[in-house]
Amino acid sequence: MAKIAITLDINGETHDALVEPDRTLLDVLRTDLGLTGTKTNCLDAECGVCTVLVDGAAVNACLYLAVVAQGRAITTIEGLAPAGHAPPLQEAFMEFGAVQCGYCIPGMILSAKAYLDECPRPTEAQVREALSGNLCRCTGYQKIVDAVSQRIGAPRRTGGGAMTTTTRVVGQSLTRIDAPGKVTGSAIYAADFALPGMLCGKVFRSAEPHARLVKLDTSKALRIPGVRAVITAADAADVRYGAAVKDEPVFASDIVRYRGQPVAAVAATTLEAAEAALAAIEAVYEPLPPVFDLADGARAGRPARPRGWQSYVAVPILQRDGNVCNRARIVVGDVERGWAEADRIFEHRFTTAMVHQGYTEPRAAVASWDSSGQVTVWSNTQLPFDVQSTLAEILAIAPSKIRVIVPGVGGGFGGKLRVGVEHFAALLAKKSGRPVKIMTTGEEELTAAYPRQGTLIELKTGVTRDGRLTARQGRIYFDTGAFAGSGPGVASVATMVLAGPYRTPNLFLEGYAVYTNKTNCGSYRAPSGPQANFAVESQMDIIADALGIDPLELRLRNIVREGDEGPTGQVLTAVGLEECLLRAADAIGWKDRRPAPGRGKGIACGWWTTTGGSSGVYVKINPDGTVALNTGAVEIGTGALTGAAQVLAEELGVDLTDINVVSADTFSTPFDFGAQGSRTAFAVGNACRARSG
Repeated sequence: MAKIAITLDINGETHDALVEPDRTLLDVLRTDLGLTGTKTNCLDAECGVCTVLVDGAAVNACLYLAVVAQGRAITTIEGLAPAGHAPPLQEAFMEFGAVQCGYCIPGMILSAKAYLDECPRPTEAQVREALSGNLCRCTGYQKIVDAVSQRIGAPRRTGGGAMTTTTRVVGQSLTRIDAPGKVTGSAIYAADFALPGMLCGKVFRSAEPHARLVKLDTSKALRIPGVRAVITAADAADVRYGAAVKDEPVFASDIVRYRGQPVAAVAATTLEAAEAALAAIEAVYEPLPPVFDLADGARAGRPARPRGWQSYVAVPILQRDGNVCNRARIVVGDVERGWAEADRIFEHRFTTAMVHQGYTEPRAAVASWDSSGQVTVWSNTQLPFDVQSTLAEILAIAPSKIRVIVPGVGGGFGGKLRVGVEHFAALLAKKSGRPVKIMTTGEEELTAAYPRQGTLIELKTGVTRDGRLTARQGRIYFDTGAFAGSGPGVASVATMVLAGPYRTPNLFLEGYAVYTNKTNCGSYRAPSGPQANFAVESQMDIIADALGIDPLELRLRNIVREGDEGPTGQVLTAVGLEECLLRAADAIGWKDRRPAPGRGKGIACGWWTTTGGSSGVYVKINPDGTVALNTGAVEIGTGALTGAAQVLAEELGVDLTDINVVSADTFSTPFDFGAQGSRTAFAVGNACRARSG
């Protein structure tokens, strides 16, 4: 395809480029000019992270052709903040904390600017409409809307009452330490990271959900101009990996177990060459009967379970029959006695679907080997030390030869806990002798990522006529997909959630992780909690309605109290559930529940636990009095590392602006259990207290 010489006016500077007619402005900005503040994600004008201004109008650079941009004034997020100084709109985003992971924020700011230039004093409803083409996964939009409204002089919305505190830094609403980089576009994410001579990697995936791989021919792919490496199962160590159960191979070699399972991978000098190589790979399958239905999978029958898997950690009950990879159980009292004591018994079945985490930055990794045999991987993982140890298994080298560095992370929500594309980048980089970058597409995310498990939940609950729970029997089946993933763990945790935060004297609760021929599943915000809690609280409402009892009152009659014993024997302390329910009911006007058209009021409760695991920090006092906080933890948008830095600043008697944070490098930062389970601020903050004491 013949290239066209064009001249672009970008942020007031002139740039000459030689581009193909179908090349997008987004590609030129990011690849040729290094203006990575303009983000990439859907490539279909659906998310808005690639928003730029063309002659003052907001456009999606992912579909805007570079040749069309000639002669027009283009403004990127970098052009709004020359020399890194944020103008008032960006200052408002920082002040209101409208950043979080930050991946969508450059596009959000540019869309806001375009609208404010056209309509300087919009209403809140108009602001929401103006930003409707920009998707945000983290913030819930309110802080963003507040920031834009504040920029135009609207009254500041408060969070409800000032916090009373005697501390100087902790408990204060301060600008996040990572906010300036996120609002100016200078923050670098894994999707932005690049190295000289870097190749583009792509993964060839199964087109069948369950089949025998009869033939795999990669010879034509190797002959595509620009292709530097093609790898299959023959190029990887014969190992299986996994979190709780080691059952997943790097590539399918004989049997494919879900549509999207990796079969081969390629690395080429351009994305186009890599995609052409994928198209040239010939795979012949002999279809086998798939297991899609969760109930069928739970029964012994057509096996979806992979052969040769090994138990990695002790689980309550490990069942090797059929397709069940884990069964967990909680038994308290005697449910038969509870049924006899009940006036009514309610039985229901609930189902939930698989759900993708919806992060705005795709999974991405860059890998590069040096002459000593050490590989460095830049990744947007939530667990760099876990990725390091998993890569050591897959690459069959010592963990000390693997360095994992986490740049910015554009959202995770549990979907980036485990190895995703890092191992393919590392294997391709070794085979090609060049750095390799792999970034997933939207199609790959929805067919071969690690979504929340779908479930089938059976609940049987006994209750007296005045609403006292006497017994509960529950069984929850998790569709863990083709490989165990986090299924064994969530099946165990779900049994506690099925009990609910209620005094139920008799319990028989079971959780099952079941193999099917679907995409491998992982974690997603309180893994197992939403599914199990949805069933429990839905049934509580059904019971309240059947007994003619106020749903709030039914809960108050049964909730756990201070000093009660939980279903696994723990003594409960600091229980504030009654106060929480009453304050929530008051806030929504529970006493006046007359339905309005299209609207209603509901109330529910639940309980959860935080993940344990250790966090270490190094603290260094610099000669100028500033402080270096070195932590292995990852900032995924929660503000946890700003919180930890506030703790350190409080302990040392310095300002938050005096703290510099270095994070998530397995070679230079101490071990951290990872950004998971709502633990980071608590664990790293306490490590800061211990280190500064």
